[in-house]
Amino acid sequence: LDSGEQLRAPRVLASCSPKATLAQMLPKGNLPEHLQRRADRIPTNVLETTTLKIDVAVSGKLATTKHNAWRSDGLDLCRPIVSWQTYEDHLDSWNDVVGRRWPKEICFIGIVPSRMDPTQAPEGQDTFWLWSGIVPRNPTQPWDTMKDEIGNRVLKECATIYEGLDSLEIGRRVFSAPDLEQR
Repeated sequence: LDSGEQLRAPRVLASCSPKATLAQMLPKGNLPEHLQRRADRIPTNVLETTTLKIDVAVSGKLATTKHNAWRSDGLDLCRPIVSWQTYEDHLDSWNDVVGRRWPKEICFIGIVPSRMDPTQAPEGQDTFWLWSGIVPRNPTQPWDTMKDEIGNRVLKECATIYEGLDSLEIGRRVFSAPDLEQR
């Protein structure tokens, strides 16, 4: 730790990539030399893609009224993971990302976790979670300059499905994989 204190554990759960865990966070000399060489060479940038993760807290309950009305099975679409982009949208997004451009349509999955686990929000409120693996890792327009625009654009689209997302938002966190790794 920063204080100099050392903690020892027989197992470690890490929320960052295997490469960051084994090659950057684990002090050199803890792995046998052949495993250290392998850890140092774990490819992390092969596809030019990275993660986009957005967490949103809202001051009420989200609804999918319009879309639930199309169903005959009674499933509330705030409960499962939902994605509405087409196969063609995914192909276009991949082509943009490989070209290091921000996709016109960012393909993602979204869910309202508080519907499955009500302890994730105060009573009468919801949380919303979004994830994409189809955004550029090394974009020509840097993440730091695009973060707010990307968050606004994606959440505006989500508000067309999840009623209240745009009007009930209390706060949000928008992360890319390097943000999450740093955190």
